[in-house]
Amino acid sequence: MLRRSSQFALQTRKKSSLALPKTAPITRKSQDEVEIAQAPNRVATWSPSQSSKDRIIKTNVRFVGKDLTKQPNPQAAIDLIAQQPIRYIHNNIAVCSGTDIFQGHPKVYINLDKDMPGTCGYCGLRYAREELKDKLKLYKAKEPLAVITAHDYITGRIADSSEKMDIILIGDSLAMVSKGYASTLEIPFDDYYYACKSVLRGVNQKFVIADLPFGSFEASVSQCVESAVKLMKLGKIGSLKIEGGYEHGEQIKRLIEIGIPVTGHIGLKPQQFNAAGGYRVQGKKARDAANIIEEAQYLRDIGCSMLVLECIPHKVAQYLTEKLDIPTIGIGSGPGTSAQVLVQADLLGMLDSPTAKFVQKYMDFHSEAVNAIDRYVEDVKSGSFPNIESHSYPIKEEEFEAMQKILQRDH
Repeated sequence: MLRRSSQFALQTRKKSSLALPKTAPITRKSQDEVEIAQAPNRVATWSPSQSSKDRIIKTNVRFVGKDLTKQPNPQAAIDLIAQQPIRYIHNNIAVCSGTDIFQGHPKVYINLDKDMPGTCGYCGLRYAREELKDKLKLYKAKEPLAVITAHDYITGRIADSSEKMDIILIGDSLAMVSKGYASTLEIPFDDYYYACKSVLRGVNQKFVIADLPFGSFEASVSQCVESAVKLMKLGKIGSLKIEGGYEHGEQIKRLIEIGIPVTGHIGLKPQQFNAAGGYRVQGKKARDAANIIEEAQYLRDIGCSMLVLECIPHKVAQYLTEKLDIPTIGIGSGPGTSAQVLVQADLLGMLDSPTAKFVQKYMDFHSEAVNAIDRYVEDVKSGSFPNIESHSYPIKEEEFEAMQKILQRDH
């Protein structure tokens, strides 16, 4: 029913965390085994290609009888670099030369399409798009993020015009609320693709997540990549959302390998509602709840940068959010997630059909629209619309008389 980012992600999985790398603690084991620290701020090596300073000094004849206090002992650059703040820029390509004053290394071009900071391979400085700054601050401060769907140009413009809105999701729910299908399973990929183009024409400021609709990725990894690349080439999309977990692991891993951020979706999976016995709350039993948490951890570990949690008990959603180090987007999963999302058509009351328990309607657009149309019809039939003074364009009397003469002459 729903529908990712990117963020946005706003924080990456462990191996690409936005948090600063931590100095390795001096454990009892390391104190016993390492007498000479690798650096003043690092006990042991931090790279597989690095040689142990402790081992070299103990075994290399060059250091026999030497006063080690007079040997160079610089701090580990990895921690010094990590203390540098993320540098935010206004486009998707960062150019790093190691310093703002003079060229410290050859220029490196860093792709920032992912919903996470990019790191320079030479010096380790980190860069990110400016639009991620506020989302990152909110997530780190544990302030809830707001997400809303959009299904065409108008709803895209409405969502983008809200200064308070954080993320826009082009959900496959548009199949039902915009295209009139009975379920999200029925919409062809091309229909969804053209809806995305329409939404994106109305969005210029917000982080955007888009779905991979049913039938566009399940058959094979190559089908998934083909569909994903086609959507990403539209521009403005920061993350793609895939419903499912273990069963789509290879597809998810491949997208991340080629640089496409993925938002996972677990709990109720509307694209699989037939197998689930309908649109039901998931995770109400202990084993089922544990399965959801394990699946979430799996998706985090393979690289998902955000997770949608749909229709799971609020305690399970909160527990999972506290355990993971990536943002969670809840729908029908209580207030304990990192973000909340609603379908814009439900939120605005665009349809006259019943909505789910978790939906909060903030206006009755459908009733107000019908009433407005009825008033328009009444004005037309009564002759009060259009009004000559307010709604019509004049012509000078002499020009009108001249027109009549031209017509008489022509005939």
